[in-house]
Amino acid sequence: MSNVPFGLPDNDNSNVTLAVADAAGNPTGDVIDAGSLTVTSSDPAAVTVTVGADGVSFDAKADGPLDAAVVVTASVTVAAAPYSGTETFDVGASAPTQLILTPGAPAAN
Repeated sequence: MSNVPFGLPDNDNSNVTLAVADAAGNPTGDVIDAGSLTVTSSDPAAVTVTVGADGVSFDAKADGPLDAAVVVTASVTVAAAPYSGTETFDVGASAPTQLILTPGAPAAN
């Protein structure tokens, strides 16, 4: 888990890979049980998540609405023992692509 939210433009996606680590953050080399990965998003309207075919990754896709704190939770088992982790995504505006004109209320001349 990161302490800094991961910035994700509103028209991008990010492939997130999982690995098992010890208390110091060192990889252990343990294998995630096949088919055990589940992933949820605290705001599926802003970020959708889809488990990858490999079973050890997922895709986090920004779907348009801006949201500064979408928490994605991934859960797996390793040798039948449960593990979970979270990552916070900040969905922000992407590069400008259009100019929007908004007229004000009509006023007498």
